[in-house]
Amino acid sequence: MKTKGKDILKKPVPMRASSFELNQRRYCRYYRSAGHNTDDCHGLKGEIESLIRRGHLKKFLARPPSVGEPPQPQHWIELPPPPQPGRGTIANLDAEKFSFSEEDASHVLQPHSDALVITMPVSGVNIHRTLVDDGSSVNVLYLRTFKQMDIDVRHVRPFSKPLQGFTGDYVNLKGQITLVVELGSPPVTRESLQTL
Repeated sequence: MKTKGKDILKKPVPMRASSFELNQRRYCRYYRSAGHNTDDCHGLKGEIESLIRRGHLKKFLARPPSVGEPPQPQHWIELPPPPQPGRGTIANLDAEKFSFSEEDASHVLQPHSDALVITMPVSGVNIHRTLVDDGSSVNVLYLRTFKQMDIDVRHVRPFSKPLQGFTGDYVNLKGQITLVVELGSPPVTRESLQTL
């Protein structure tokens, strides 16, 4: 995209996917390749948001009323946030609260925004170094870990959309699987089905 002779729309990093993993019936004009529709393109949406923040798309945004025009009344309805896939209330248990003391924090460089890393049983297998990130929109199970769990690959369902990482790169997924995740310690535990 050019404005006044300047390139303002960054050229996207090419998606890393083999042709058999992409949906050949869908085409993205931003990436100029098959795999997904332009309307569903996360990379393009992120770039548009960046252009708005940098002030390049002001003329396309809603403007305040001109001088002399009475402002239009605004009506707001508060709605709860939509449910996110793979998320929900895991447990509301009457148990001792899990908290950290000042002494626990004495070995942590402050300030920090480190994620919580735990060991968590998934389908009867203890998965060590499980990253708990409530800001993430997906639950990820790495292929190497999946293979070590010795789960029958026939339980994996196809999933064709690529996953965009922190760096903007796209990763093609092998599929998705629903497994039992257990949280807590006996006698206070909760099992939940999670799609990974």
